[in-house]
Amino acid sequence: MKAIVAVAKNGVIGNGLEMGWHIREDLLHFKNVTHKSVVVMGRKTYESIGKSLPNRINVILTRDENYVPYDDSDIVLHSIKDVLLLEHEYKEKGYITFCIGGGEVYSLFEYDEIYLTKVEKDVKGEVKLNIPIDEYLLITQIKAPVLNGNGDRIASFYLLKRK
Repeated sequence: MKAIVAVAKNGVIGNGLEMGWHIREDLLHFKNVTHKSVVVMGRKTYESIGKSLPNRINVILTRDENYVPYDDSDIVLHSIKDVLLLEHEYKEKGYITFCIGGGEVYSLFEYDEIYLTKVEKDVKGEVKLNIPIDEYLLITQIKAPVLNGNGDRIASFYLLKRK
């Protein structure tokens, strides 16, 4: 399984149901990387998005046995084991599976690769990234950093692999 995550300088990935930034290039990066893949997310992340992500197989991990997703094609699972079984099933069909959050869900899995967007500012928020990033090697900067009008770096995109 892979993860894709954007994180602020102070380790924050979210503030309740919101992110502390809106960077168009990061959203496009997320869309391009996860296109036609399986995306695993927690219920809060799913609800913060407010809809199924198009052109992806949406998997919602929740403890709520009666949870009803926005779309009948979305898959609701209730255990890590079920997610891993589904990942294996879709891997055999040629799909890549990405964990897309949130904070609690990121901590449940081990990742072969992490697509990491570093947001170059501190933001307010209580949801912190709790993936042990020090267990990964920086492989490459995926694309050019995003700069503001003054030429200051706003965000950078990296690929990390497990050591």
